[in-house]
Amino acid sequence: SRNIDPMRGLGAKIQRKDTSNMMDFYVKAELMGGYAWYFPRGDEVNIGIAGRSDLKTWFRWFLNRLHIKEEEIVSWHGGIVPDSVPIKKFIGGSVIAVGDCGGFSHPVSKGGIYCAMFTGREGAQALTDHLSGDQKALSRLDSYLRSHSGFSQMNIKRRDFLAQMDDE
Repeated sequence: SRNIDPMRGLGAKIQRKDTSNMMDFYVKAELMGGYAWYFPRGDEVNIGIAGRSDLKTWFRWFLNRLHIKEEEIVSWHGGIVPDSVPIKKFIGGSVIAVGDCGGFSHPVSKGGIYCAMFTGREGAQALTDHLSGDQKALSRLDSYLRSHSGFSQMNIKRRDFLAQMDDE
């Protein structure tokens, strides 16, 4: 609830052979800072869209643009994507908020798996150190995670730049 303006994501796996090794990103003003993607993976393709608008409408637009029929879709995935900086306080009481819960997603790519694994690992290590008697382990974790290059001001500026792009 502290991520004031999360994006929503909708993705699908397509049964289609594509060995091009080219990942495509599509920026559309109507996605309000989001984008669409096309990632070939040999015998299948991962496509999706993230944004703050009507994802069903824009997903259909994307399928049409790529000449993909809905029958090619073999599975769906999606969810809420934090699109801010980490929450103000992600360590408190008996809680360490990591991953999406802590507001950790890459500001530009919106990728969350790496951020979840990274913050989870670092949180577990800090908690282990804290329980072993290191009283400063949790405060070091806070400053360490906030200073990570993935959440840098440069990446925040890149996110804001992408959000201002129009269709041209």
